[in-house]
Amino acid sequence: MSLQAMLLMLQILMNADCLRTFVFVATTQVPIKLDAVSTSDPQELFNLLAPPSYVLCVWLQLSMCFTFGVVLGPKSTVGGFIARYSAPATREPLYLSLALVVASIAAIVWEALMLLERRFLAPIALFFVWCGSLPFYLVLNRRYRAPNTLLDVIIFTLGELSVRLYFTWLTGAVIFGVLDAVQYLHGDFFGYVVYIQLMGVLLALAFGAYIQSRDPVVALMATWFLVGLAYRKCSFDGDAKDTFEKLQTAALVVKPVFLLVLIIDALRSLRHFLENVVRTGSRSEDQQVVIAAYGTV
Repeated sequence: MSLQAMLLMLQILMNADCLRTFVFVATTQVPIKLDAVSTSDPQELFNLLAPPSYVLCVWLQLSMCFTFGVVLGPKSTVGGFIARYSAPATREPLYLSLALVVASIAAIVWEALMLLERRFLAPIALFFVWCGSLPFYLVLNRRYRAPNTLLDVIIFTLGELSVRLYFTWLTGAVIFGVLDAVQYLHGDFFGYVVYIQLMGVLLALAFGAYIQSRDPVVALMATWFLVGLAYRKCSFDGDAKDTFEKLQTAALVVKPVFLLVLIIDALRSLRHFLENVVRTGSRSEDQQVVIAAYGTV
């Protein structure tokens, strides 16, 4: 087996394991042991929508998929990820490489701050990770340097999936990190009205981002957070317990909407992908040009 084939199989396995982790963490009764905290300790207060332990549980897989897809992924006939999405005869490859370095260093700092429980500094470091990943997400909509073989389609589809998953997750993680810091300053859990307003704003943001980008990963990530909230098992006292139960009920009501959007978008993307494969098969080998169908609806 060639090195390229081995790297491709590794990339497929990493993406599959990442999605498997998403499903397992969101559907298990107790995703992370730290979720069942003692609310008597103010140092352990987290926002009820998505605690840090739940956000952190998929960081390693997402980070590895992102790095592998951008840097270590197999080189196709149109070059690596940065070469494909950079404008020719510009300094964009250098800028993207620098952005990757910034994101990698900031991710290490963020992980260290989370382990040290530095509630105020961790969101700042995570914001720099988000900024470093933003250029990779923005260049995905460019149409030039299209893959010209089916293998290239698979490689770049996996690469785009990794970038979209990581950046979308980062967006949610930054928001919840800021909420954790604000609630820590508040000294107690927010009330139900505040949480339901925050949930409404976040859901509106998710719907707006999906409509604007038509990115199925946005619906996937929103579904993941909602499923995790709906099925998380935690022990709280007093008003926090009542608030958490109401938030779970709201998540159960809204969850099917994003699930339906996700299923419809997946079917449409699959249809476009199959149409492109059939269209490619009807051409001669020297004229095969396949456009990746991921995210194009």
